[in-house]
Amino acid sequence: MTPSQIHAIAREIDAHRGWRVRAVHQDGRSRFRIALEQGSKRRDLVLDLDPDRPRIHLASARPAPKHPAPLASTMRRHLSHARLEGARAVRGERALAVAFARGGATTPL
Repeated sequence: MTPSQIHAIAREIDAHRGWRVRAVHQDGRSRFRIALEQGSKRRDLVLDLDPDRPRIHLASARPAPKHPAPLASTMRRHLSHARLEGARAVRGERALAVAFARGGATTPL
């Protein structure tokens, strides 16, 4: 990905600043969905942690599987009811920094 593509993804995610985390679930071996909501609007922040093809993007909301994986449970414990604080491209890296806040504390992802 080019720096401009990474900045575009950061802007798209950042546009959802203030949305609340409703749930976190795993829907693939290395893919997690952070379910965001604002009023009746819902989107999923998809994190694919595949070491060969890592990705992050917004997608339409999907239902959670019945049994969460251990890592999804840990993410859920730390992010449930958090608020998306924003996203930004990391200067000099092909990476994004995404931050959430819950109870006054900010949790970077």
